[in-house]
Amino acid sequence: MFRSTQTDQLSGRAALTDDKMTGMQLRHAPRRPAPPPVTDDDDYVSAGGLAERGWTVAAIRRFLGAPDLTEPGPVFRPAPMLLFDLARVVAAEETEQWRRWREQSVLRAARGRAITEGRRAALLAEVAALDIRVPILDTAKLARLAVAHRNRLDRQRSADLGQAPDPATADTVEPATLHRWMVDYLRQETTVYDAVLDGLYARVGRAEATAAIRDTVYAVIAATYPHLAGEARRQVADRGSPAVPNNRGPGWPPATT
Repeated sequence: MFRSTQTDQLSGRAALTDDKMTGMQLRHAPRRPAPPPVTDDDDYVSAGGLAERGWTVAAIRRFLGAPDLTEPGPVFRPAPMLLFDLARVVAAEETEQWRRWREQSVLRAARGRAITEGRRAALLAEVAALDIRVPILDTAKLARLAVAHRNRLDRQRSADLGQAPDPATADTVEPATLHRWMVDYLRQETTVYDAVLDGLYARVGRAEATAAIRDTVYAVIAATYPHLAGEARRQVADRGSPAVPNNRGPGWPPATT
């Protein structure tokens, strides 16, 4: 009798465990993937595939019209996938109207790139012609001003966070840290740099011009204060200005006049 009761209890526990596992599996079951395509990929081309062939949205509307088929998109993209009959696409591409449109489209794109590159080159030339200078100070005064600038920023941050400020002095800070503060201070005190950046926001080539101005400022700092050249190089590397990659070599910083 005891064995039967114990067996029933164990069976009941197993059943409860199975029910719990089933519930967990249902709750944590992965989302169902999108159903497999109902068409052969070789027979249809998606809107993305059309773009790779040189089609634009306007051209699709003009020459193809509505898609021939739609399929559910992936789970992460609920919009349906638009599919176009490949034979119909090829037939459209063989028409004289499409060929003329395509030639004009390529020419328009080339002209647009040329205009953009011209504006970018002009903007970079404008940056190269800037007379960017940093304050010339003796080391002691520069250290004092840099520490004061750092302490002012520290007080602002501490007030925002509701913390006590942590003031520093030039005599107690590590040399590497002091050099970093000096470069930061000089960069902030270069007023032409900030003023020019403000005018770049809506202009073509802003990223390249911004990087060029920053690099020029660091180069001027390094040339004016040789003992800060290493820190200037480090900050340039940390910022990693991708638009001006050629001034990171052994010859950096470039010569300034």
